[in-house]
Amino acid sequence: MNDLIKCLTCAIIGVALGIEMKSTDDWRIQAIAIAVSLVILILLSVLFKTDKKEEPFLYFPQQSAYRAAAAVLLHVPESAIRCFLYYLRSGHLIDITQECDAVDLKAVLLKTALSN
Repeated sequence: MNDLIKCLTCAIIGVALGIEMKSTDDWRIQAIAIAVSLVILILLSVLFKTDKKEEPFLYFPQQSAYRAAAAVLLHVPESAIRCFLYYLRSGHLIDITQECDAVDLKAVLLKTALSN
């Protein structure tokens, strides 16, 4: 992770300052690799949870909203993004993609707005 941050920082500073680096190809290739990694992470939306009790249904609306936002940002259909919960205590990884498909985000938002 440290190398990833250093590489990204190098690329951002280099571009922002217009600095021509001797190994331009290296940092540009690394920056592209980072961007691709971030896209992959977004396409596999994972929530890391520390809950003692595993209750995935609590997170269906949240993950559904994250997926909708990621789809807009990446210009991809929501169906291209998988949703997972990872429970750190037990190590269980749960695919909740189908459950997120069933969430009516408009209804969730309306309910939330009306309860405040």
